[in-house]
Amino acid sequence: MKFKAGDIILVKREGNDFISKIVNWAIGEWGHAAIYYDETKRTKQPLLIESIGRGVQTRLLSDYGGYYIAVVQHEDSKVALKAADEACRIANDSAAWYDYWDLPRFVVPRIIWYKLFGERLSFGYRHNNFFICSELVNAAYDYPIPESWGEALPGDFLNTLLLPKFKKVWEGRYKEEDSGS
Repeated sequence: MKFKAGDIILVKREGNDFISKIVNWAIGEWGHAAIYYDETKRTKQPLLIESIGRGVQTRLLSDYGGYYIAVVQHEDSKVALKAADEACRIANDSAAWYDYWDLPRFVVPRIIWYKLFGERLSFGYRHNNFFICSELVNAAYDYPIPESWGEALPGDFLNTLLLPKFKKVWEGRYKEEDSGS
């Protein structure tokens, strides 16, 4: 798999414990989202940008070696490149922190409402400078997941009805040799 700037990397939750089963039931099998950025200059190691507990940052894709991932691409490579650049701009913003507060305030109510009534509701969510992983990807792509849905979740990027310009192009257990560098 040759990654391209702007590729959305979805990471599958694979735990088999009680908590993992509840999370998988609630948000689906995809538990994390990141955006592919580029390669390191000398060693050509693939880099991604993601929002994790320490905030928005650039990390090596090899950190996900052995994980089951899916790669989602935008059909327009210029739009994807612009999204990768926007993710980089956000990562360079020292105020771009992980949004712990949005999980109980917006994500959990959205999930419960959807599971009970089958519709998505935002519960007053508004875009801001704090990001859970999937909201970073949503912001980098200029918010294709509507604010009326609430905060974006990783599996939302596979919704082909809402996002017809995004296509899953690869899925499998990631090994560094899969990067095609």
